[in-house]
Amino acid sequence: MNYVMNSYNIYNGYNAFDGPLFIVVIAKSEKKAIELAREEYKEEAKQWKYTEDFYTNLTAELVEEDVLKHGGYVAGAFL
Repeated sequence: MNYVMNSYNIYNGYNAFDGPLFIVVIAKSEKKAIELAREEYKEEAKQWKYTEDFYTNLTAELVEEDVLKHGGYVAGAFL
């Protein structure tokens, strides 16, 4: 079974000391990338006692389509 896996930067609207805060996710769709990033942001929000807005309004930026087109594999990918 072949999947096209894309690379996304998922932003939550917050800024770190050196620019926008984002998580890099490789997933087969933007929707799945946001779902995966939301879970990571939720964990961080719990740890640092941030409010829900830290993980509710996420946006995705497609960085690269079909990251596997040149060979290789994605370890630990959630399809």
